[in-house]
Amino acid sequence: MKITRLIPNLKMIKLVLAFLAIITVNNIEAQLSCGQDIDLNTWVEEGDTNQGKWEVSLNGTSVEQQINAQATFFVSPQDYFNVLIEGKIKVDTTWDNDMIGFVFGHQNPIGGGALDPSNVYINTYVFDWKQQTQTYQSLTSEEGFSLYHVNGNINFATTTGFEPEFWLRGAVGSSVSTSLGTNYANNGWNDLQEYTFQLQYTANQIIVWIDGLEVINVTGCFEPGKFGFYNNSQSKVIYSDFSYKYLYNAEVVTPTICVGDTGKFQIGGSDSCSYANYFPLGTTFSWTFGDGSTGTGLNPAHQYTNPGTYAVQLIVTDTSLCTDTTNLTMNVNALPNPDAPANVSVCQSYILPALNVGNYFTSSGGVGPIPVGTNITTTQTIFIYASSGNCNNENSFTVTIVPDITISLGNDRYICGEEVSLSPGYGFVSYLWQDGTSAPVLKTNTPSTYHVTVIDQNGCIGYTEIEVIEDCPFSLWVPNVFTPNGDQNNEQFKVIHKNLENLNVTIFNRWGQSIHTWDDLNGYWDGTMASGENVPDGVYVYLINYSYYTDSGIIFDKITGHITLLR
Repeated sequence: MKITRLIPNLKMIKLVLAFLAIITVNNIEAQLSCGQDIDLNTWVEEGDTNQGKWEVSLNGTSVEQQINAQATFFVSPQDYFNVLIEGKIKVDTTWDNDMIGFVFGHQNPIGGGALDPSNVYINTYVFDWKQQTQTYQSLTSEEGFSLYHVNGNINFATTTGFEPEFWLRGAVGSSVSTSLGTNYANNGWNDLQEYTFQLQYTANQIIVWIDGLEVINVTGCFEPGKFGFYNNSQSKVIYSDFSYKYLYNAEVVTPTICVGDTGKFQIGGSDSCSYANYFPLGTTFSWTFGDGSTGTGLNPAHQYTNPGTYAVQLIVTDTSLCTDTTNLTMNVNALPNPDAPANVSVCQSYILPALNVGNYFTSSGGVGPIPVGTNITTTQTIFIYASSGNCNNENSFTVTIVPDITISLGNDRYICGEEVSLSPGYGFVSYLWQDGTSAPVLKTNTPSTYHVTVIDQNGCIGYTEIEVIEDCPFSLWVPNVFTPNGDQNNEQFKVIHKNLENLNVTIFNRWGQSIHTWDDLNGYWDGTMASGENVPDGVYVYLINYSYYTDSGIIFDKITGHITLLR
């Protein structure tokens, strides 16, 4: 007679993350959100089909394995991975005490076809639960829970009628099965008692609960596969109320960004296991980003153009049209407003002015900072960066260094009493002539040196000067008689002229002898020899050589004539 026992020494579950919500597994849900309407008639017996007899209920929500034979599997048509699976299990007989449980990550065999019983390749994870410790053919199988991985060829056609790979449950001695974890104790299942099981199967963890109590918890890297129910040498086992939820770590990779930045989202995180982001083929991911935009995929990105706190929603839909929703938050901070100096054009150099707090000058690409007060001597673009929290923004302005300006009043000017206008040009900010006047134009009829200083809108200075020269037409008149008799009237022979540059006069007697000469614009002859002796009255010859300036340059000329001396 079997002894009915409770399940002691099982650890209480702490927390499980399902769809980013905290699920307290101690409080078993009636059913999980997905899969309640799955028809188990779509599932298939795998392996050596002579070892099991799986009968699905009329409504397709439960299945009973009816015979006592070797290891047998009843497997789903699709993968279940990164999921929490829930169901009920019950041994509906008081006969026998062997293994019940389930398989997952199941990859082989699949297809439900006929197999050679002597050489069946199996690749699956097995969780089983034995009612009592039992030794068979010198091999002992312990009471309690076991998790192991079977990966290899198994002979179901032995004369012993059992497979040590499943009997030993990954213990030493199994050639193709590896133990991942056990919980052997006085904790076998009870006849005729219905249990609720839960399986968390993700890329990096396997946890099994029975009636909310954790019985197996192992970590590692695991692969996708199908889920199925499992029996070994146990009849009249009923599995029912299958349901599931996807487990995934949906997160905002960049929970706080700045306006104009791209927010990044991901499912699965950065787990090092290869299948952390695996979902069955056909699973869809629909995102709404809180600003009217939508996206799809495991790792979408979205650019936000306005500040605010955005409610982001993810809806996951699998091939069974089961959906689940995750709500996230994206914080978008406003960009700071950096100072915005106007472009400047200055002469020679520009000194960087003070900025508001939080602003600083840099060169292109944020290289810097450039200190306030720096003297800029070359034309360049200066950037102003501003920071606020984790957000940065920039403005820029151009400093154009303009060389000192060049101005001209033209060539020197020649006048003869007329008025001339002098100007360096229009459009300057200020003018200053040598006489203190400040008009763009200076008018004058006075020969002199004139200069002007101008300043343009950039503060650049220009200076120039000009000579205004008197240049009247020359004149020359020679008298024909003079009377050096001491009466103080017409005492000297002079050349009357104007605007000559040079003057040379030679006096000759009637025999052609030079008796007097002068080389002076103001020279004269008083009727004497070089010795001071008076010459006699008479007619004398003169030769005058002279020069004068014109716009074309200096002109040389000469004249001759007669002068009569009377005393």
